[in-house]
Amino acid sequence: MREQDFQQRLRLAITSARLPVRLWRQPAGRLELAGSKGFVDAAPVGAADLTGIVAPEGWRIEIEVKGPRTPVTTEQVHWREVMREAGAIALLVRYDGKLLEEENLRAAVDAIRAAIDERREAARG
Repeated sequence: MREQDFQQRLRLAITSARLPVRLWRQPAGRLELAGSKGFVDAAPVGAADLTGIVAPEGWRIEIEVKGPRTPVTTEQVHWREVMREAGAIALLVRYDGKLLEEENLRAAVDAIRAAIDERREAARG
């Protein structure tokens, strides 16, 4: 499965699972506008594919989505570290080619839920 397809299906699975998050796609780097009319600077290189907030706490969440063989860059590792140090929930989910699509989506949703639960537990003291 292509990384983009996994990412889109994951967003739908998160909605279906009723996780307490609002997510949106976060393009990174410099993007050329159609028709060569210039460029727009998006999020920094290395920023996670999906970003959003956890409700009702308002915590930032960053999710890097990877296909089965897509490498993780140094910039992406750095971004997760910086986001965690700043108080965000930041994680990586990867599609495993040995599993069925539904199993991959369930594993990713479970990992995201666990990260939120862990943060909530830590906030309680």
